[in-house]
Amino acid sequence: LFRHDHTFGDGMTPLHKAIKGGRYHVVALILQYCKERDSEYEREREPTNEPTNEESKKTHLPLQEGRKIQMMHRLLQSVDSKHRTPLELARHMQLEGGKEEELSLRRWDSTAGGPADFTKCVQLLELELELELEKDTKKEVGDESESRVVQYCNDNNVTST
Repeated sequence: LFRHDHTFGDGMTPLHKAIKGGRYHVVALILQYCKERDSEYEREREPTNEPTNEESKKTHLPLQEGRKIQMMHRLLQSVDSKHRTPLELARHMQLEGGKEEELSLRRWDSTAGGPADFTKCVQLLELELELELEKDTKKEVGDESESRVVQYCNDNNVTST
């Protein structure tokens, strides 16, 4: 998820490429995957799973400052060769580059599950960034934040197919 593709000199991550193509379904899948991985990691790192003897503690890494921050934050803050974050690229495509790109992308619509939609890409990224900022400021978001993302996907017909 974090490797930059330099094939075309754009240095884009898979998330950047999905955004560049306006493929909000893929954006939603990537964000959901990161959330699930972060949740798995947190469950594995609960205190009941900590090593009990001194020897095993030496080989057990301490819980780092929120792997959620490491994975999701890293994803949302990754930059392409033009130093644009995924949200910056999505906003650029929505406001400036989208119309021309949409015409070019139409040939992929049937394969990609529908037309490109840069606005939905922006909305998904803004929602996820808002949730990350809430977590960073230590606000209580819990299950409600997860359900807001799911609710957005349901309300806007964003599916994982």
